[in-house]
Amino acid sequence: DFIKERWPLFIENWTHLFNNSTLLKLEYIANNFTKIQEELSTNNLTLCHGDVKSGNIFYKKIKFLAF
Repeated sequence: DFIKERWPLFIENWTHLFNNSTLLKLEYIANNFTKIQEELSTNNLTLCHGDVKSGNIFYKKIKFLAF
């Protein structure tokens, strides 16, 4: 609910920083956040470190995130 509630404000404040392709991806993530969280919570997926940056995360391709 937090993501859905904050999405309009996020877009209003930050849309000028993203191209259309990135905006579509961000909107997809916002609209499917619950599904994404559920998918990432299955099996043995974990973060490598406490600081969240790309190099410290194990990624898993999931079918509903194909762009």
